Amino acid sequence: MSQQLCGITGQCAVIKGPVDISLKLGEEEETLQVYVADIADPCILGLDYLLRRERQFPRSVAEEGLEKLQLEDQEVRPMVEWMNQSSVRPAWETISGASPMTKNYWAQWDALRLKDGLLQCQWVTTNGLNRFWQTLLPRKM
Repeated sequence: MSQQLCGITGQCAVIKGPVDISLKLGEEEETLQVYVADIADPCILGLDYLLRRERQFPRSVAEEGLEKLQLEDQEVRPMVEWMNQSSVRPAWETISGASPMTKNYWAQWDALRLKDGLLQCQWVTTNGLNRFWQTLLPRKM
């Protein structure tokens, strides 16, 4: 029986792999074995990596650089700005001209939060027993 990966939107996909990838954050680069699933849920990327990683990225990159990169990202920045302004999701008319990815984030408003200036998405395991907060990575990364 093949394993499935399901996102918070309920979309599920068969997991394939492992494959080797290279992940760069700031000046630090690491090669990892990952499993691949054809899924469009932006809250999935990197969860297992972030949970299992033994060493941390440098403080300057993790806490300062990532916030700056999120604000430079055309798809993430509107969400950060709206969440800074209000805890209430903006009306559709406000976001109707936004990118498809920003609209995707908007649709997941209740699963998003700002923590220490960073936009995070809540991911729930398929059995509903575990919940994790994952920082949304800008496309530049």
